[in-house]
Amino acid sequence: MHTFERAAPVREYPDRIIKCSKQIPDNPQRRFLPACSHDLPANDLFEPGQAEAAGARQVPGVAVADYPQRRHPGLGLERLAGGLQRGRPHTFQQHPLPSTTYQILDANSATVNATDQSSQQVTVAPPGPFADERLWRLSSSRRGYTISTFSNSGTYAGALTTKEGSVVSLDDQPFEWLIEQAGQGVFKISVPDRDLAWTEAAIWGQKVVTLSPYKSGSPTQLWRIERFPGE
Repeated sequence: MHTFERAAPVREYPDRIIKCSKQIPDNPQRRFLPACSHDLPANDLFEPGQAEAAGARQVPGVAVADYPQRRHPGLGLERLAGGLQRGRPHTFQQHPLPSTTYQILDANSATVNATDQSSQQVTVAPPGPFADERLWRLSSSRRGYTISTFSNSGTYAGALTTKEGSVVSLDDQPFEWLIEQAGQGVFKISVPDRDLAWTEAAIWGQKVVTLSPYKSGSPTQLWRIERFPGE
């Protein structure tokens, strides 16, 4: 907790104050500084003890840290408080699925696979015989889950950018996904704090998983997550 002194309004230099206002980068919670000290005449600066006499008050300053994943902006106090009031805090997500091994299937029972090693894309293939590439390990994390390949726990389903149209691909860096129930036996898989969900799409004749805004009930965005027998 830091303490700042807020000076009385400065009315003589409005244009210069606006031009000189600076916003602290990478922190949307902080506001503009009122003015640059070098833009005020020396006799307008507060000497020790003068600030209190001029009516300045002690104001507590609070900085909210950003989340580390992929440059997402941090949650403001307003959003955090709102989530707590609704009983679904943004910073603590429930984990409806235990951390173990699963198959992830679409509405037609096609499986999400880690087979396209050349492009590192996560593909969707028709039902077929058992293969390690059809299995995924879900591990609970702070904001949801990481989804890693069964055959290599150090390879994860992730996205290079969290933008609409990005393709879900294999990566050696953990990536967090939010998994929420979206109906009877089906789930929505999305980027935490973003309206971007796993969406089945065809690119160059191959079915892959991309990120798109979530549309409730769209069969291309609903996934069955079935526990692998014996796990």
